[in-house]
Order: sequence, then C-alpha cells, then structure tokens
Amino acid sequence: MVTISSAIQDGVAKPTEVIDCQMGSMILGGRVIHDAERLGDLTVSQVLAYSSNVGAIKVVLRLGEQRFYDHILNFGFGAKTDIGLPGEERGLLMPPDRWSGVSIGEIAIGQGIAVTALQLVDAYSAIANGGMLIQPRIVKDIFRGNTHQPLPPQWEHRVVSPQTAATMRQMLKGVVDYGTGRGAQLDGYSAAGKTGTAQKVDPNGRYSHTHYVASFIGMVPASRPALTILVSIDTPHGAIYGAEVAAPAWKEIAQQVLSYLNVPRDEPVRSPVLMASLRSPSAPLPRSLEAPQASDPPIGTSQATPGSADRAPEGSLETGTVVINDGPLVVVPDFSGLNERRVADQCQALGLQLTLSGLGLATVQSPAPGIRVPEGSTVEVGFAR
Repeated sequence: MVTISSAIQDGVAKPTEVIDCQMGSMILGGRVIHDAERLGDLTVSQVLAYSSNVGAIKVVLRLGEQRFYDHILNFGFGAKTDIGLPGEERGLLMPPDRWSGVSIGEIAIGQGIAVTALQLVDAYSAIANGGMLIQPRIVKDIFRGNTHQPLPPQWEHRVVSPQTAATMRQMLKGVVDYGTGRGAQLDGYSAAGKTGTAQKVDPNGRYSHTHYVASFIGMVPASRPALTILVSIDTPHGAIYGAEVAAPAWKEIAQQVLSYLNVPRDEPVRSPVLMASLRSPSAPLPRSLEAPQASDPPIGTSQATPGSADRAPEGSLETGTVVINDGPLVVVPDFSGLNERRVADQCQALGLQLTLSGLGLATVQSPAPGIRVPEGSTVEVGFAR
C-alpha cells in the first residue's frame, strides 16, 4: 500500500497503467526476485490486487531511494506512535545510505523492514481518513459527571492527498473483490484491504523458508470506513499465506463487529439466512408502505376494533404493553433513522412481529408511530441508504 500510494501521489504511476511483470521473475542488485505466480502484463491496480513483487519493484524504482524513504517515514514507520503504552517499539528502518543495491526492492514488498501492528493500522487508517495520519489514542474522552473533556490527538499530518487516498481505497477494494483478499469478502459490506505473507528471520540471520507471519489488514465499509482491523498470525502451520489464513479470520471478526456497532450496510446481502429476514432491496414495498389507505385496517388485525387504533396522546413517550378494553395493546415506536438490528430489538421487546424491506436506515413504517396495536401484530418497516 505504501509503495503504490507513494508512486501515485508523486505522479510516477497510474492505476490503469500496464506493467510487464515478466512472468513473475526479475533480477535486482544481482538477486533474483520471484512472484508467487507467473504473472505477465498487469495494471498497477492488478499489481496490488495480485501481490506482484515484480510489479511493485518496477513501480518503486521510478520513485528512487530517497523519495521512497521519505514517504515511508511520512506514513509513521521507523518512529513510535506516542500512543502512551509502555514498551512501544520504533520498528526497524535503515536510512538509504545503508541500503544495498537490492534494498529498495525488498522494502517495496515488505522485506528489509520491521513494523509494529500499531504502525500498520495507523498507516492504513490514514488512507481511510482521506490521507491524514492521526496519532492513535487509548482514551478518546473523559467524563466527570456532566463535564465532558475530549482528548484530541496531539499530532496529525497529511501523508497523501484526498484524491490519492480515495484512489487507494478503490484499489484496495479490488484486492478483496477479485485479488488475493477474496477470503475477506463480507456479507452486506464492502471492504478494502491487503494480504501479507512475511518471511521470518532464522537464527542465522537469513529469511526463513518455513516460518512466516500471515496477515490481512482492511478498512470497512470501503465506501465510508468506520473501522480498520488487522489480523496477524505468527508462524501459522499448514497454510502460510495471508490470503488463506488471515483473511478468513478477518472476515469473521469484521462481520460480527460491524453488526455489533450497528454500522449501516453498503452492499447487498447474499447470505440465505439474512435474505430470509431481509427482502431484496429491489423488491417492491408492501402496499401498506407505499401509501396509507383510509380503509386499511391496522396491520395484524382482520378488521379495526374499538380502541385498537387509538393514537397515543400528542407528545406522549408511552411505550410497552398497555391494557385497553380488557385486551393487551402495545404502542408502536418511531423507528425513523434506526438500523435493522435496533428495530428488531425494539419489536422483540414489545412482542411485535417484524417485516423488513430494503437496506440501510428506517425511513417508512406501518402502522405509524404512536398507534396502539394488539401484541403479536406485524409491523412493516422500509429501509433505505
């Protein structure tokens, strides 16, 4: 990500430009560097999506050592983040005057450099934040009774332009959509990220061919990031690649966290289980959600009965079960602006059945807020982005 975004920022590469990846092999500084697969002509976007070492090295050579090194520093590598935790490391990053003839190529693909997980998350979050690198914090706000004291970051600076950040988010989305990160594809959310497979160093100081660190880092949703998540697996057994080991684990974590935080979906739902409870976004709304009819009885009843459609008093905050005419009734809440999970939770608490249509946040419902309906009645709610 740092290699490609630096080249795009400096105008030496474009996402659609074609790079000859030489069928996955090239010589740099007297050493042969391979790709995991025999790749030929790829666009710069595909170089990122398919993790082509050859393509990345060809791109970074256009930058040169000093410019590339400056970009790496600007992304926060080689320095502590000042998060305030004891024992934080700077990582390992040598200056260009100590690089060998092959160092620029090694660092471009993640070798010859050591980074912390926190540095990596911060750097990818800069792409999510429109190009701004922001100091990470453990404590965001302090509350003392009614007094609220926000704790802003002590520093932040721009690493790439908003245009470059937007371009990179789209390219990193391609990694998940069709590249090495397909195992991280989510249901109902777009994702943008990158797989990583790093060789560990043997006791003799050489890169191991048996011990690796497999990783996947991604931001979600890709269209409007709310989270950056890193999964890093030290010395996996069996499968070794980040695409095989880390991406599926990342998917499971991200899917649950997004649901827990009630982040609105930005992609269609594919899961048969979810589709059973969420109608297709293209499906027409029920007639009762299209336009209320004066002659329509309240949903869940065969016909209106005295008291069953009584509206709560103006401004009333009454919710829950009430008893009118010796029958249990509930007051329908106002679901406007809520996501599917919060609507479902409220309906469950009130004993109401729920029918959903669309995706996003609640925009229309039937019966209307404040209507009293028998417990067990069906409420229809339409959602939109």
